[in-house]
Formats: sequence, structure tokens, C-alpha cells
Amino acid sequence: MGRPGSIRSLPPDLRERLDEWLRDQSLTQQEARERLNEYLSERDLPPVSRSAVNRYAVSMDKVGERMRQSREMADAWIAKLGAEPSGRVGQMVVSMMTTLVYEVNLKLQDAELDEESLPGVIRQLRELSLTAQRLERASQVSADRELKIRDEARKRALEDAAEAAASEGAEKGLSAEAADDIKRKILGVG
Repeated sequence: MGRPGSIRSLPPDLRERLDEWLRDQSLTQQEARERLNEYLSERDLPPVSRSAVNRYAVSMDKVGERMRQSREMADAWIAKLGAEPSGRVGQMVVSMMTTLVYEVNLKLQDAELDEESLPGVIRQLRELSLTAQRLERASQVSADRELKIRDEARKRALEDAAEAAASEGAEKGLSAEAADDIKRKILGVG
């Protein structure tokens, strides 16, 4: 891995200011560089070149574009998962994973991750992904269980209503056959 560029070697507070200035549509790259170099001068640090600021700005634009594409992809997944019974869990999982991917991508670009730390980060992402998958599966099992409970309660309510109607009909003088016919109609059989 090559050495980090002059912008990536800046103190974090100055790099954050540069990021803000580069995002500010009212400032040019030249103005952002001049402001940055004033701060660097005050700290007796070497100035940054025009090409370094330009390379950094282009890199930030690429990151921004990738993030936009990832957000669009996440939105598409969220729209698809939103129709599922456990859609809220799916949305949360997609959102968490998207955020983590952004963070890992930015850390890779900032050279905050190296050959030693990257395997640990990948392992953590894999474990989180498995946990998210289990959470989604548990949510689906819970939704299925709830649906089954509701279905059983509906069946019991219909049976109770059918019994009550047949019993009431018999008390009012309906024949056993007519009472059974009412019962079958309520239960939706026959």
C-alpha cells in the first residue's frame, strides 16, 4: 500500500474543514485550498498543492457517487422488502448493512484499514450479516406464528358462532337438519 497523500495526512479537524469547504457550492477548489493553506501556515505545516486538492475532491466525488448508488440500491431493496410481513426488519437490516459498507469503504479510502485490520473488519461484517439474517428469519417465524394464532382464533370464533346459531335455531323450533344447514353455512362447508 502506498503512502497516504498530503490531504489524507492532514490533522482530522483540518480535513473535516476541507471536506466542508469542498461541499460548499459557493467556494471554488482554489478558495478551499487557500483557506486550508492559511490554517496549515498557522500550524507551521507545509501547504498542499492545487493538484492534491483536486485529486482529493475527485476522490470525494467518486465516494459520493458510490454512496448515492448504494442508497438507490438500498431503497430498491427496502421497497421490495416493504411488501413482506417482516418488511420493517428487512428495512432495518438493509439500512445497517448499507451504513457499514459506507463506513468500511471510507476507511479503506482513508487508509484507516490495513492488511492487518481488514480481516477483522470483514469477519465482523460477516458475523453481523449472519446475525441480521437470523433476526430476519426469527421475525418471519414470529409473523407466521402470529398468522397461525389469528387463523385458529378465527376458526374458533366461527365454530362458536355456528354452535350458538344452531342452538338458538333449535330453541326457536328449527329442525335439526335446518340448524345443521345454518351451522355449515357459517363454517363455510358443504
